[in-house]
Amino acid sequence: PLKKHFENRHSPVILCNKFTQNLGDITKTADLLISATGVKNIVTADM
Repeated sequence: PLKKHFENRHSPVILCNKFTQNLGDITKTADLLISATGVKNIVTADM
């Protein structure tokens, strides 16, 4: 539902999960980051 919300407003969306390679590179370029994976510490301060 959140993905559709942003896409309907013409915002680019990138979906990641615990298997995503280069997650740190992706998060560093994000203007907005929403984490709802249920995986503890998947996003860290250095990202």
